[in-house]
Amino acid sequence: MSLVELLLQGKTITPVDLVKDLPGDEEAKAETIDNNLQHEIVRKMSSNSVYYGKLSEMLKKIIMQRKAEAMNYEEYSRQVVELAEAILHPENDDRYPEGIRDSAAMNGYQK
Repeated sequence: MSLVELLLQGKTITPVDLVKDLPGDEEAKAETIDNNLQHEIVRKMSSNSVYYGKLSEMLKKIIMQRKAEAMNYEEYSRQVVELAEAILHPENDDRYPEGIRDSAAMNGYQK
């Protein structure tokens, strides 16, 4: 099970809990989360390049804000969990019309 899947496993598990035993400071642990999210986006990019391209841009913004210390670790954690949900479950994204969710038509829909 990937770190991204573990982020969604339960509401009691936070990104902080998942990486607490890894060596390094909060910055190193955040880098681990960021790298795992990026890996999942790249892995799924061929299935819907527009959707996952947008998620990649969202991740870049989150990383930039974190590095600029424009958000605290709690807000960072909330945003990466939301992003993990979007990566693993695009059918739950309300930007897609309900009629095409969970179908191949999602791949061609651009919003």
